[in-house]
Amino acid sequence: NSIPVLLYTLKSVGLDPGFSSSSTGIVILEHVKDNDKHIIRVVDCHLIDKGDPNKIVDLCWQIYSGNNFMKTHFFIDGSNAAFSNLLKIKFSESLNWQQVKDWGPNSNTKIRPISFNSEHKNMLSNLHAVVTKGLLAIPQKHDKLITSLRTAYARELDLDKKQTSCDDLLDALRLALKAYDFE
Repeated sequence: NSIPVLLYTLKSVGLDPGFSSSSTGIVILEHVKDNDKHIIRVVDCHLIDKGDPNKIVDLCWQIYSGNNFMKTHFFIDGSNAAFSNLLKIKFSESLNWQQVKDWGPNSNTKIRPISFNSEHKNMLSNLHAVVTKGLLAIPQKHDKLITSLRTAYARELDLDKKQTSCDDLLDALRLALKAYDFE
């Protein structure tokens, strides 16, 4: 908590939009290096019940501008194409994102829709690896995210959302971790 958010570190925002049937989860991560150890820390998170899509887009813009428009990438559940397009418009990006297969590490694309259907198992496996290796730091104030991790239950890398509290935050965390690749 005492370390300020650093200007030049990679920020990753996971965004799981849900407007009528579920909440919108947003998790903001930062990669920091402490001595020789890599740490991914939660900078902030939001759980928004029945949120207005335009207000959520404005919140994403505030997150981006709050980091001085530097090194911030948004990983969004791509199943909501209309919301992905709203974000793309706000960030002046191409709406032809369905044709993009991979955004390389040097890509300037800020809004990166992810296919949850094809990636959910890999993302849960990645989350498990990051937590098991002790690379994830979550301040106590993000108690809903901590509860989400504590109640997470999966079978063969399929998350059981009925048993998981605040599963939208967990999905947002899985999406945000797409930015980080540790061996």
